[in-house]
Amino acid sequence: MLSSRIITFIPQYRMAKKKKTTASAQQPLSPERYIRERARTLPIEECLVTADLRLDGMASLCVARRHKQGTYTVGFYLVDLFCLGVKDSMYQFSVSEEEYEEMLDGLYGVTGFETIDYSRAHSIIYGAVAYAERLGIAPCEEFALTKYILEDAEADIPRVEQEFGDHGQPHLIVHSKLEASKYIPILEKKLGKDGFKFTLLDGMGEAYEEELDEYEAWDDEEDDDEEDEHSPWGMGEFSAMMEAFKSLPPEEQERQIVETLSKLMRQRAEDDEKFPMVTYTFRHPRYAETLDVENEEAIEMLDKDGHEPLTKEEIDFILSLPRESMAGDLEQAALYEMGRGLRLMEDSEDAPDSFETDRLIHVVYLLGTVNTSRSLGVVLEMLRQDSYFLFMFDNWDLSALVPTLYLLGRERLNELMHFVLEPGLDSYSHRYVFFVLEQIIFHEPQRREEALAWLKEVADLYVNDMADRVYCDGCMGAFLINTLVEVKATELLPEMEALFATGLINTDFIASLEQAKILMDADDEDYQCPVDIYERYENFDMY
Repeated sequence: MLSSRIITFIPQYRMAKKKKTTASAQQPLSPERYIRERARTLPIEECLVTADLRLDGMASLCVARRHKQGTYTVGFYLVDLFCLGVKDSMYQFSVSEEEYEEMLDGLYGVTGFETIDYSRAHSIIYGAVAYAERLGIAPCEEFALTKYILEDAEADIPRVEQEFGDHGQPHLIVHSKLEASKYIPILEKKLGKDGFKFTLLDGMGEAYEEELDEYEAWDDEEDDDEEDEHSPWGMGEFSAMMEAFKSLPPEEQERQIVETLSKLMRQRAEDDEKFPMVTYTFRHPRYAETLDVENEEAIEMLDKDGHEPLTKEEIDFILSLPRESMAGDLEQAALYEMGRGLRLMEDSEDAPDSFETDRLIHVVYLLGTVNTSRSLGVVLEMLRQDSYFLFMFDNWDLSALVPTLYLLGRERLNELMHFVLEPGLDSYSHRYVFFVLEQIIFHEPQRREEALAWLKEVADLYVNDMADRVYCDGCMGAFLINTLVEVKATELLPEMEALFATGLINTDFIASLEQAKILMDADDEDYQCPVDIYERYENFDMY
């Protein structure tokens, strides 16, 4: 699979945060900002809750909203109905239907879930928050963002009656003495020692035989030891984590999974601080606002509904037209559609969901086949845009951009070199160029030495620039290392070692030189992306 170890992160991974700019410049939205400003405009697809709603007072809820292009933004909420309200929460942004189903299977595969109306989910979550706040306990920090996947707390939503507390009394159930020490002083101050129940569970979900009046303050060192004893953190892959939880009761297994995934999201946020990204400074010009083409009938063929592929007859007709004329029309259409999308992002509260990308996707597909000297510059201009613009391609960014960029750039490596050394571009834009070098090695093995020399030069330059983050940061360095792994570039192990030695490589993508060596030894097949236009359109509906 084409750089699969990177691609799996791209749809839902965080993007660099940007400052608001003037109306004439691009105003990109990070996933976090999109959720705050626009998630509530998306229709609610479904709401789920654990089959046993009040299992130990805990309920795990999921609220999924559907983007126009068919992806999902999802909020997960671990709710303590007995005492603590929203105890943990996380989100996934614009994931595919397959990824969404895999998440549901991971979270609810053991305990099962049931579908509920949004009004009931709203009542459970906000009701638990209100109950906990009356006790002096605020929802988890993540809820400050994930609440925007819900409707507003004061929205005109029918309320569904739901009991909170354990038979009318707050009941604090915790898994460690550290957790107890956080909440007991709050509850005692608010309710007194006799005003609530208290249960301390061990790692298997069994209650200790001790009463609240035996509670005492434990020192931090003991608390840390106890947390570590039962923590699943650091086990790596989700399958390994699930294996470790098999011995736990179903309700405890679910709780541990949700809490562990939440820790992963927090760790990623911390990595944002640990591995700061290149400051994005590119400001696009005002692209053409009118489209005047010579081959109007051909360009009109690209206006498909619902991401429909071009037919063989349509492709034949387009390729039969004068090459220079058709290429000029495609290039003009690309800049026009890009400008239209960027203006929509600046001016509309509905972007990117209201931006139909069909014509732009078809234009990119065709540019590589019609192929003139100007077209590479047009595609690189697309890559200069913020990664949030490329998100509007949905899953077509790799199927459209990579083969086209390979066809246009395979003989123009100097121009690609200038692009990856251009300061102030988005951290994710360079990965498309690295994919091109992979494809050169896979399609044209006789050029391996040439391609590796190019990659070595970039690696040497990145080592020197990464600390200053002019044109390279820890994400770009990780993308480069992943490319070297994909092409099994054992010749460049010294360069990979030098990259890791900077201490700046983002380990979310690849953990260490040792891991890179192991991956290079794996018996993986090289993935040659299809470049024939007819073959590419045969697979169009896969995306």
